[in-house]
Amino acid sequence: MPPWALDRHPQPLFTERLILQPLGPEHAPALFAALRDPAVYDFIPERPPTAVVDLEARYRRTSAGPPDDAERWWNWAVAGRDQPETPFGTVETSISRNARRAVMGYVFGSAAWGRSWAFEACSAVLVYLHAHVPGTPVEAFIDTRNVRSVALAERLGFERVETLVGADYIKGVVSDEYRYRLAAAGSAGVRSAKARSASRSSR
Repeated sequence: MPPWALDRHPQPLFTERLILQPLGPEHAPALFAALRDPAVYDFIPERPPTAVVDLEARYRRTSAGPPDDAERWWNWAVAGRDQPETPFGTVETSISRNARRAVMGYVFGSAAWGRSWAFEACSAVLVYLHAHVPGTPVEAFIDTRNVRSVALAERLGFERVETLVGADYIKGVVSDEYRYRLAAAGSAGVRSAKARSASRSSR
């Protein structure tokens, strides 16, 4: 298989209120502070970080990218444009060359909830994905109890396509997941994201 021409690393994105910077170990100290709240992890199979060095190691690994050419990991640290050095969340994507799909996940500190920042950031990422990998559907997997995340996915234009019973085991409880899917470029959801986002890949 010839080398994949798709960039290994994403570009920074800008919206009206936010800056999304390619996620790296330099973001670990601020994100450690933002993501320590246990409430952030009520519906995801992770626990709050216990040390900055652990986040640094994780972000260093993911920023290096996968070991082969079958995937791209495009991940961003999300911050306010007025405080770009203090990110409060992440949007992470995995783009599969063979499966011809992307999977998107997001996590935001509880201080960022209720401000539509997650919607603004995810909209910018969707615009970027559909500009650089047109025709690629985007999927998200969400715990059925996670009302906030379900509402965000549906506001972004994702459609619920499957319920995965017993998909995970979170904090001692067997959990079900919804699989959401956003169709390829040209869908209503992507047009909505383009209309609402002021993102651009250079500034």
